[in-house]
Amino acid sequence: MPSALPGPTSPSRMGRLAAVTTALALATAGATQAATPTNGIAQGTLKIDNCHIQRSGAAGGFTWFYCGVVGDAPANVNISASYRVNLKTFKPSTGGTWDKGSGTIRFTGGGESLENLKFAVRNLSKAQVKSKLRVTLSNASGATITRGTATGS
Repeated sequence: MPSALPGPTSPSRMGRLAAVTTALALATAGATQAATPTNGIAQGTLKIDNCHIQRSGAAGGFTWFYCGVVGDAPANVNISASYRVNLKTFKPSTGGTWDKGSGTIRFTGGGESLENLKFAVRNLSKAQVKSKLRVTLSNASGATITRGTATGS
């Protein structure tokens, strides 16, 4: 004789449903609380776009690339993050502004803005840079990193 299954409103089924609902509510509340700053100050966001690679026409030639970092900071909130390139970079003597292979990028509050990180590498073709390149953002201050890794494009 088959055993009777609890009906849709039986005490045992209702108890399990209440336990699952409570666990889900607690998990959701925990996730929301973890994303909310404990100091009550609104946070910004940071994301890095894929890098654009070029080959220099200068004597000796080198490959260079730039990566756009978008910062969106609330008014009166400064945000920053560390960045690191996985390739060995150098500063060409051609002038212009060149970034080190690692450092900190900063944005002043008051809306969305774009900053380009610009790097040069020796002895690598565009294709080699495209296949190997990784630029990462980490250790954000005052912001959440929504996209933390860029590759070559």
